[in-house]
Amino acid sequence: MLTDGGAFVAVIEWGDITSGDPATDLAAIWMLLPQASAARAEAWAHYGAPDLPLRARARGWAMCFAAMLSALVDDPRHVAAGERTFRNLSEDLG
Repeated sequence: MLTDGGAFVAVIEWGDITSGDPATDLAAIWMLLPQASAARAEAWAHYGAPDLPLRARARGWAMCFAAMLSALVDDPRHVAAGERTFRNLSEDLG
């Protein structure tokens, strides 16, 4: 995700081995948007209410990304992003 002045302006798609599964993209909802924000609700609504298996896979990817970020202790920004993602996941158990 690229930002400009705090607003999202672009997404870089790296085309990794998970291409075709939107769960990897949906993981960003927990990683980037605060729980109580209108933006989070809007993101889920815009996607079109994913079914439970897709949402479970997205949650799994978000946990995986959070764990990897938390392990990058050489950069406090990565650790903070991992901790924020874990916090967002724990607040949104739906």
